[in-house]
Amino acid sequence: MSTEAILQAFTLLEPAQQIQLVEDMWDRIALSEEPPTLTAGQREELTRRKAAHASGASQGRSWDEVKKSLLGSDGR
Repeated sequence: MSTEAILQAFTLLEPAQQIQLVEDMWDRIALSEEPPTLTAGQREELTRRKAAHASGASQGRSWDEVKKSLLGSDGR
């Protein structure tokens, strides 16, 4: 079955069914023991981020900080 045929069949589903199908597909991918193939650009970006983290140039943020930046200071 071609990708185009799959996408055409997908559009016939109700939105809730589409969401469920995407979730089921993601779960199957996550269970796969084969890691995804990265492009050269993706590999370079991961290497850059790893080096930034190791050097202390990059710091993470707590979930509360991220949530506040996304939702505003009142959390809504």
